Amino acid sequence: MNGMGRVRWEGAKFMTVAICFVWVLPAFAVPPTSADPPDTPIKTAEKIPTISLDVSGADVRDIVSALASNFKVNVALPPDLAGTVTVVLKDIGLREALKAVLDPLGYEWEMRESVIYVRKKGEGTRLQASFDAGKLMLDAQRAPLQDVARLLSSMTAGNVVVDETVRDIPVTISVKDIDLGEGLRLLATSHKLDLTEDKGTFLFKKKSEMDETQKEMVAVDSEGLVSVRAQKSEIAAILTQLASKTGVSVGIEQGVSGQVTADLKYMKASEAIGTLAELAGMNVEEKGGVYQVFKPEGAAGGAGGEVGGGRREANSETKRSATPPPAADGSRPAAAAF
Repeated sequence: MNGMGRVRWEGAKFMTVAICFVWVLPAFAVPPTSADPPDTPIKTAEKIPTISLDVSGADVRDIVSALASNFKVNVALPPDLAGTVTVVLKDIGLREALKAVLDPLGYEWEMRESVIYVRKKGEGTRLQASFDAGKLMLDAQRAPLQDVARLLSSMTAGNVVVDETVRDIPVTISVKDIDLGEGLRLLATSHKLDLTEDKGTFLFKKKSEMDETQKEMVAVDSEGLVSVRAQKSEIAAILTQLASKTGVSVGIEQGVSGQVTADLKYMKASEAIGTLAELAGMNVEEKGGVYQVFKPEGAAGGAGGEVGGGRREANSETKRSATPPPAADGSRPAAAAF
């Protein structure tokens, strides 16, 4: 094994922690024979890091920090994280190791841009829904997908099923007065998931291939200014991603649809919402801190590409861009990376 390390923590008793890191090594390359093309590259297996843990009574903060260090990621621990860990794990990845360590203590984690954020289960989450006269209202913030599916199945005539691989994905979405199927499709699109429907049963699963709807379309810089880069993307998906990244509440009413192409930079969230709604031929109104996006009465909304439908582009004439003023030293904030 590569990378055998031993770490000792001080306590009432000495505790020895053995952490073994294992990589799946590529097979030995066989020199090409005379039948091989002269410049054909030889493919090798990709290294897959795993870990083995055998600890008893170890401090959870030390264990999580050690995992982050050896998997070369950063970690942010809450002040109240405390407890001891006793586990025996063999040849597992970072995701499974963190779940085994944190789950028994009532904590969970997520990875954002190579940083592991640890928090108490359910902290900062919200899940509310209603289903009346065939119309869905769903307001979720960082709620596990399986909880959303369970709630919707209990109050509607449809069955909402979640594949094992995506059940713990945190969901943030705010929609109202929308058909169940349309709401679920919007949820799937904005969270990079596949949704299939068969005889009233909806199934969420991992998306098999990368497409336009999976790309990061919204970025927020250190000053809270929003940049949007979208190419023929659904307006509802862009707004949902913007709401998720900024924390601004956005309500999307039934009939809000259409594709837009936009390249917006350094805008306030409210300005970006207004610009995107305008590009899609929609109206927006702020009520009680919620930006409600809706189709104007008599408007011919629809999927992008249809005659009179919702595909609009932000070009040099239609694009609105708000560039922040220079700082005292004359520099400007760097554009948020996509």
